[in-house]
Order: sequence, then structure tokens, then C-alpha cells
Amino acid sequence: MNGDLEICPQSHYTVVVLANMDPPAAQRIADFIENRLPER
Repeated sequence: MNGDLEICPQSHYTVVVLANMDPPAAQRIADFIENRLPER
């Protein structure tokens, strides 16, 4: 299991992903989400 925490202060988003899979599953999902967040 693994987890990832991405804090984006410029866009005021926090992305938290918990995965019951081997690393880097959570990081890949967090990067996918973070790249699709709207800019503020």
C-alpha cells in the first residue's frame, strides 16, 4: 500500500491519494489529477 500528498498553493488545491497497490500507483494517480486541475 502507498499514499501520495500533493499541495498546490498557487491553485489552492490539495490532492490526497491512498492506494492499496504497490508504489508508485498513488503518485501516478495524483499526478494525473494534478495535471487536470483548473488554474485559479
